[in-house]
Amino acid sequence: MGLPWHEGDEPPDDGLWHELEEDWRRYEGEQVALSAVRLGFIGLFLFGVVLGPWALARVWQAEGLGVRTNLGEVLGWVATYVGLMHGAFLAMYLSV
Repeated sequence: MGLPWHEGDEPPDDGLWHELEEDWRRYEGEQVALSAVRLGFIGLFLFGVVLGPWALARVWQAEGLGVRTNLGEVLGWVATYVGLMHGAFLAMYLSV
């Protein structure tokens, strides 16, 4: 398969690759955090029981990539709670 550089050349600087990897992780974490906020916000109005925990999972994934998102976490928990309350009221309404 070969090396990513030519045989006579020096291998690339590890510091540069480390910096690029950190930038990539930060960018990826920001994208995941943004999706957590979107899922949490939509979950406030539609399918909170599903979208709330999904938003929380995305928050935890973003934290694993080194990005903290408090708004996504709060929206995820609130969407989950609101979704559970909608389900409870629906169950009470149908049981009457």
